[in-house]
Amino acid sequence: MASPPRRLCARRLALGSLVVLLSGCFDDPPPVAHDDTGTTATDPPPLTTAPASEGTTTTVDPDTTASPPTDDTTTVDPDTTAANPGTTTDEPDTTGPSPHVSCPAGMLDLGMLPTTVVTSTALQDDELQGTCGGGSAPDIAYTLTAPADGSYVIDTIGSGIDTVLYVLDGGCEGPQLRCNDDGVPGSTASLTSLPLAAGQTVTVVVDGFSVQGGPVTLSVHEGTVECPAGDLGGPLPQTVLGQTLLATDQFEPSCGTPDEPDQALTFTATQDGIYRFDTLGSDFDTVLSVLDGTCGGPELSCNNDEPGTFGGPSALTLPLSTGQSVTAVVEGWLGNAGNFAVSIDRLTGTCPDEDLGAMPVPFSLMGSTAAADEASAGSCGGLGSPDHAYLWTAPADGAYRFDTGGSVFDTVVYLLDGGCLGPELACNDDAGGPTATAAAYLLAGQTVVIVIDGMGGAQGSFSLLVEETTDSGDCCVPHPTPGCQDVPLQICVCTMDAFCCTNEWDAICVDLGLASCGAICL
Repeated sequence: MASPPRRLCARRLALGSLVVLLSGCFDDPPPVAHDDTGTTATDPPPLTTAPASEGTTTTVDPDTTASPPTDDTTTVDPDTTAANPGTTTDEPDTTGPSPHVSCPAGMLDLGMLPTTVVTSTALQDDELQGTCGGGSAPDIAYTLTAPADGSYVIDTIGSGIDTVLYVLDGGCEGPQLRCNDDGVPGSTASLTSLPLAAGQTVTVVVDGFSVQGGPVTLSVHEGTVECPAGDLGGPLPQTVLGQTLLATDQFEPSCGTPDEPDQALTFTATQDGIYRFDTLGSDFDTVLSVLDGTCGGPELSCNNDEPGTFGGPSALTLPLSTGQSVTAVVEGWLGNAGNFAVSIDRLTGTCPDEDLGAMPVPFSLMGSTAAADEASAGSCGGLGSPDHAYLWTAPADGAYRFDTGGSVFDTVVYLLDGGCLGPELACNDDAGGPTATAAAYLLAGQTVVIVIDGMGGAQGSFSLLVEETTDSGDCCVPHPTPGCQDVPLQICVCTMDAFCCTNEWDAICVDLGLASCGAICL
């Protein structure tokens, strides 16, 4: 019998207020084949808002400096949200590749950005070499002088060969500042960026990964592909706009797919609280992760689709303490890239709402979230819904179940260890229906916060039952036969994945029981 299909579910959040332009909207670069290396990086400059500017595209003979613009065309500046007029200069009529010229072949005019030069390395010599490659191929080099303080992106997108790109300080004999082989994910094009001071001159070298030269395209834009690309600081709520169309692959989030271009933004909490991050307003299927500290820190949380949604924005919440810095990373799912919006805010509701002390079990409570505020959210849902939180201390060692059966709305229940800013112990959305069941093993005297929340803005009257429970038996162990002995748990799992009750109880069924149905596996 054919196995029934499986589906993954997720959810969505909205927020945003103050908007800062990180980089603009532009069309996707053409896809080509890929081999990975990274970009050498140093600390980038602070985030700035870049004004729209004109761009130039020049087709040149490398023994001359780029010709002045003549004909109208359209280029797209990645630091603006619309196409801006530029110019194109035709190459003089020749019957073969451009003749050899020594380094440098010319100077790039950065008066109008972006600027692009189309040329060839076919008849050039192998004069230079970068630390990331280019030791056997002919190369061509151009100098450029920064017109203002800022960060500049340099790429070889559109080249006809597998390029290596490096930047030298000053002239052709200067020390290397950057080197990149295949910085564009899924491509053999090179991509790097670096901060420059007004008047600073560098030499940009386009080299080859193999031994042969060929047609190359060299472009310079304002912006950065380094980490972090900007800062989420400022008054909350805050929204920062950016793009992953011209970006490198620096991170591999635990909930994402590999080899995706990404951008990273830092944030420092100004007070203790629960903070929420989301990508609402992005025009592609995003993955959002948050790292502790700077770009090299461990991952704290990751979300593909906001709970309750599929194929769209990402959203998550994190407890942060005053002065704690984190890095939010945005990338696409399964090859998606585009223009994103990252928003952050602090939840300001009251937590806990009631203190139950060491109330003996079993006990039942009734209440309502209709007039409540939003103080927290769980990993499985609750963003955008009011919640009610109970502080409770376990009277004895044991496994405890927390069930919202009898509630009149789509509930979410989760447990926080120690207090409202503590780590999440368990979270459940639908235990085989609109009500929720979470479970955890607690020690005598251990204090937890029990939060009753709603899915997707849901609110209303709820019931809560807290009782001791037992281990979930064979539901905790994969086995070749369908179903398991804990019938309520089995119903909950099989409602989400019928395979578990028609074919076999495999590891996915066990994981569903633990993550979504309140299984206790000791």
